[in-house]
Amino acid sequence: MDGKKPFLKALAIALTYLVLAVFLTFPLAKNITTHGFGINEDSPYHIWHNWWFKYSIFDLHQSPFYTNYIFYPQTVPLTFDANAFVSSAMTLPFQPILGVVGASNIVLLISFVLSGIGIYILARRIFGLGTLSAFLAGAIYAFSPYTFSQAMDGHINLSSTWIIPFLTYFLLLSVRKSIEKEKVVVTKEAIITGIFLGLQAYNDLTYTAFTILLIGLIFAYHILALRKSKKEIIKITAPFLIAVAVSIIIFLPGLIPTLSDYRKGINPSSPLWVQNVWAADLVAFFRPSTNSTFFNKLAFAPHQGSVEGTVFLGWTTVILAMFFIVKFIKSWKKENLKDRGIKGLLIFVSVAFFVLSLGPFLNIGNQWKWLILGKSIFIPLPFALVHKIPLIGGTQETARMNPFLLLTLSSIAGLGFDLVLGKVKEKRLKIMIGILPILFIIFEFMQIPFPTTDLRPPKVYEEVAKDSSKKAVLDLPLGFNSGNMLLGNSPIGSLQFYQTFHKHPQFRGTIARVPKENFDYYTKIPLFKYFLNSGNPPDKEDLDVTLANNALRKKLNVGFIVIHKNILSDKGISIGQSETLIREVLKAEKYFEDENTVGYKLN
Repeated sequence: MDGKKPFLKALAIALTYLVLAVFLTFPLAKNITTHGFGINEDSPYHIWHNWWFKYSIFDLHQSPFYTNYIFYPQTVPLTFDANAFVSSAMTLPFQPILGVVGASNIVLLISFVLSGIGIYILARRIFGLGTLSAFLAGAIYAFSPYTFSQAMDGHINLSSTWIIPFLTYFLLLSVRKSIEKEKVVVTKEAIITGIFLGLQAYNDLTYTAFTILLIGLIFAYHILALRKSKKEIIKITAPFLIAVAVSIIIFLPGLIPTLSDYRKGINPSSPLWVQNVWAADLVAFFRPSTNSTFFNKLAFAPHQGSVEGTVFLGWTTVILAMFFIVKFIKSWKKENLKDRGIKGLLIFVSVAFFVLSLGPFLNIGNQWKWLILGKSIFIPLPFALVHKIPLIGGTQETARMNPFLLLTLSSIAGLGFDLVLGKVKEKRLKIMIGILPILFIIFEFMQIPFPTTDLRPPKVYEEVAKDSSKKAVLDLPLGFNSGNMLLGNSPIGSLQFYQTFHKHPQFRGTIARVPKENFDYYTKIPLFKYFLNSGNPPDKEDLDVTLANNALRKKLNVGFIVIHKNILSDKGISIGQSETLIREVLKAEKYFEDENTVGYKLN
């Protein structure tokens, strides 16, 4: 019976995190196979990625790092796109049963649970927190407003934060074991750390850059702050080198195309002024987002929008963390060397990522310049130096360091709560008090109702799905997006997602960091260029029957044109004379029409 207790305890913790995940994402579970998590922009696009991962490997037998199924007929790189290949792989067992939508939703919920468990293990086994406090730390990390805001925007790569605590746990464990050994050894923990680092590289490159920064901070702390001897430094260095070597081997199939595209000129790095726009605002750490269920009237979101501007830490988190830090500073000399070292690491990493997430210049209340004595003053911050580090320093959104701040701040808050619980002697009262901060955190973090997008395919695609020709589908409104560039109409993720149903190549798509040439390709094609910008009248080329048909039927291999009347109406988009030109210039045959869509076929 005693052997079952740890298992039952772990199961209870995991199930509690799962219940919280289902509750906080309500009504996602209600429509789990039909509605995708998040809004109709990035969400369907990220779910499309999960489909493309499976379809490219198992049906097309090709690399998922490139595609000509969107931006057709070009082959475009996905190397710097918002890939989440680990999350995509996790959907594979569920896709045949639940479909790609249900599978993606299940993996999102699992990611929240794994994040909580990862922090719980790290907090308990490395940082020495009690059970309730470690659970609280896991809840703070897993259900943070930042993570939920990213999920609400459909960013599965950024809401999947679970790899980070597991990597940190095995890294710190490997360092501890290396110090204890008489000589340099290769530990399994160092190898596992490398595996997790490789997995993170597959799941998101932004978090990979910040993870490398985290590893560097942990290494620097052990070398400089703890003042180790030369022999100990060598032993400490070993697990870091092993982890990096293993991660390179793991990520090699992804590293080769990534470096190849980088050499071709695809540069994901952003200039300082862009990083300043997407930096965390100091005020936003202490005020909820506009999506808060109970505190939206107090909400503050920087000018870039409520999703990327959400870095709220929670008042309970801050109060408990400050309680511990004050106590720690007062009792610094009384702490034993081991406890002082590990607690000092927590504070060091938290402060480092708090400051770095503020970006290159201090932003307070949407302002980074102040007029003092007639002069414009701004305050440069350490990230301006980090910016000079190749690739790592070029990451666009420094506010996305929030999970790395909460990685340690959550445990600091947990340690503060341990101090509170230490003053309570009666066990039943301790449990009752132990539940309170968890309830406070949920109350502060709640962003219900959680947005979802209906991804049931329109009936107009049934004819397309039956067609075996694999001719391309042209969806109107038409548009292409790379995050930095936009051609045509704004990104509408569901129009890209519907490809998972009909499985034909299409044009409309969103891919991060696509070269400008891939956009320019479409701007000179007769009639197609009119579909991109139907606010202007068609020119002679657009009206030329021979040119237009050669371009769309032969060059672009268009077989179907689908007009989404409901989207045009909802977004106030006009396609001008497009439908008339489809009938009169292309001589297309209407095969379907309902209140939302019109389908044309080019025979």
